[in-house]
Amino acid sequence: MDLKKKLPITAPIMAIITVFALIFTDGTDIRSYAMTDFESIKVNFSCESSDKGVRVKIDDMKPGKNYEVSVSGGKAFTPVTSEAGVLFTSLGKGDFQVCARVAGEPRTVSDITVASTAEKDEEIYIKCCGLRENTYKGGGLRVEVQDYSPDETYVLIVNGGEKRAVIKDGVGEVTGLTSDYYRVQVQRGGKNAALSRSTVVYVPYKANEGGALLRKIPAVRQNPELPTGCEVTSLSMALRYLGINVDKEILADNYLPKCPYRTGDYRKAFVGDPRSTFAYGCYSEVIEKCAKQFLSVQQGRKFDVVNITGCDPDRLYACLEMGYPVIVWVTIDMQDTFEGASWVDEDTGQNITWRGNEHCVLLTGYSASRDTVYLNDPLKGSVGCSKEIFEQRFKEMESQAVFIAEVDE
Repeated sequence: MDLKKKLPITAPIMAIITVFALIFTDGTDIRSYAMTDFESIKVNFSCESSDKGVRVKIDDMKPGKNYEVSVSGGKAFTPVTSEAGVLFTSLGKGDFQVCARVAGEPRTVSDITVASTAEKDEEIYIKCCGLRENTYKGGGLRVEVQDYSPDETYVLIVNGGEKRAVIKDGVGEVTGLTSDYYRVQVQRGGKNAALSRSTVVYVPYKANEGGALLRKIPAVRQNPELPTGCEVTSLSMALRYLGINVDKEILADNYLPKCPYRTGDYRKAFVGDPRSTFAYGCYSEVIEKCAKQFLSVQQGRKFDVVNITGCDPDRLYACLEMGYPVIVWVTIDMQDTFEGASWVDEDTGQNITWRGNEHCVLLTGYSASRDTVYLNDPLKGSVGCSKEIFEQRFKEMESQAVFIAEVDE
């Protein structure tokens, strides 16, 4: 049996910001959504403009992070090497779109702020909507510009320049998006340059249709080779569904990040060795990294490893509707969790705790009419479970979930 135990961890207190956005579903429905974590990850910065140029500083630079800033709305970034920031000279007179991010982490991009070395013009106003994600990366955003002038040029900017689209006849669209929250602005160029306020828009996921079952996924058992390796065993099943027949031991021995027993953080590495009963396990970030490392050496095919931790259960069912089994964290036999062992992370000195009965399975189907979900359980094989109790345990385990999608080059 799986001997892992875990202590409930007090989740970080997240600022909950309710953001109202116009969401088109079937072209007419308008809704409002709450954003829980977007504000907490973006970089905060300040900028000063003068006749010398624009100086940009990162507020509250954190050790170990590499920051970079842009004065072109995200088209190009410049590293920030000190708390003094970066002084951009030779910019000339005009308006410049300033944003900042942690290098290599696009989701941390800040709002765009206009720094002007000339006289600013008036703000422009927009209406935004999210276009439902009916297939993987099949969602999008639509923006309408109020008081649109055909004599001006307009550009739709998503996540500080991560994606852009030219606006024609007052309407602009960006497609190829997954369900998520996106930060949207519109820039007007020319003599009457202006920038809209930053607005957060939600792209809804595929609507549930009552049930889905992904068949022909081999149920792989973790025992006897990996008595505490439920996470990597669930990953091996997800890969087999994609036609990649890799043994769970290969993943565990060669691709799974590990740290010695009771020495590290299970969010960064598997604590212990999955071949031993004296081990704990890991969370979604580690399995995400393991999958990416393994798939990076596969030739001729390209995959996205998508960590949707924090999602609601309906997002899991939407993934099934789109044909993707989901690696999820629950508990052994759906039992209650309890307080387990604690230790100190040798890298950070922080106290680490574990949550008892932690377990990882592959979600392969659901039925709304039967109130049932279907799982490939590394301990028991293919099983059914009450949808209600599954959702309860999923939420208790911090709503952790990962799926893998094959994508075109």
